[in-house]
Amino acid sequence: RIDAVCRSWPVPVTDVVLVGHSMGGLVARAAARHGRAREEAWRPALSVVATIGTPHLGAPLAAAGHVAATVLSATDLPVTRILGMILDGRSQGVKDLRDGDADALGPLTDDVAWVLVAGSASESTEGLGSRTVGDLLVTVRSAHGPDSDPDVRVTRQSFGGVLHQTVQCDPRVVQAVVDGVMANPPAPDV
Repeated sequence: RIDAVCRSWPVPVTDVVLVGHSMGGLVARAAARHGRAREEAWRPALSVVATIGTPHLGAPLAAAGHVAATVLSATDLPVTRILGMILDGRSQGVKDLRDGDADALGPLTDDVAWVLVAGSASESTEGLGSRTVGDLLVTVRSAHGPDSDPDVRVTRQSFGGVLHQTVQCDPRVVQAVVDGVMANPPAPDV
């Protein structure tokens, strides 16, 4: 779809920036990887991938859903089996959030800049709350993504007092994304 948009744009596309919240960040990361592997025409113009509250390393709530579905399905009572089946009916994408999918996403690439933004329900982004519940869906560590090679341009930022469903609207987060994009202009040869 990105390729189609770039081909149909009225002027040549010289800069592509992908921004995604939550699972949208995983989609943006996968697009960067697969676009590069397939040598898609738009990919050399990609300068920045910004993710906000993205469960790069999985989400504890999704892991809890998996455990609950397994336990309920295994309990030999009709009501628990039904509840287990309902929980197990979650989409494959939501199920994949349990541990993240490092194989499908691969490492952060060194040919684009990465802006990885995390939120935390607590005011502190360093304490036990941010490590265990983060923005109530994604921990700060998970939103900060995988460790990367020193050659990878990555900015990791955290903001306290925001929840998962609103982190992308927080003015501090919006400014961090804008600053990350502005700090990483497109390559001159694109």
